[in-house]
Amino acid sequence: QTIQMKRSTQKQQVVEALRAYLIKAKYPTRMANTIANAVDELIMNSIFAAPTDTTGRRVYDQTPRDTDIQLEGKAQIDVSIAFDGIQVGICATDQYGSIDKEKVLRHLSTVYKDEQYKMKMSVAGAGIGLATTFRGGGSLLFLCEKNSRTEVCVIFERLAHSFLAFFEIARG
Repeated sequence: QTIQMKRSTQKQQVVEALRAYLIKAKYPTRMANTIANAVDELIMNSIFAAPTDTTGRRVYDQTPRDTDIQLEGKAQIDVSIAFDGIQVGICATDQYGSIDKEKVLRHLSTVYKDEQYKMKMSVAGAGIGLATTFRGGGSLLFLCEKNSRTEVCVIFERLAHSFLAFFEIARG
C-alpha cells in the first residue's frame, strides 16, 4: 500500500495509522512504537532535509518541524508499506535525490551503543532515525538517483514470530 502525502501536517496521521496497523498485525506494542518512530524520522527527513534548491542548499533545513508545507509535484512524499506476515518494510520516497552519502556513512559507522555517542535531539539530521532502527533490530535500505529521487526503507521482523520459531525448534 502506498500513501501519497500532500501536506507535511499529515505525518502524524500516517505514523499513527502505521502504529495501529502494526499492533493489529501482532507486533508487540513496544516494537510497533519503535518502528513508528523510525518511520516518523524517515518522513521528516523526506519533508525537511531532502528539498534542495538549484545550488544544493537545503530549503527547509532551519524550518520548524511543525510547519504546514504543501507537498505537491516534486515535493510530494510517498510512504509505502509491505507486510508478508513475518517482516514489515516501510519506505519513504522523495523526488529530490539529495541524500548525502558521506553523512549517512558517518552515521552508519558510529557505534550507537557506545556511551560516548550522544544523539543531539535538537539537531536536525542527527541520525536519530538510524539509531532508532539499529537499536530496534531493523535494517535500512537506501536507493538514490541523484537529483531525481531517494527511497529509504526500514525492514523489521516481527519478534514474536522469531521467538515462537526459536521455541518450536528448541522443543524439537
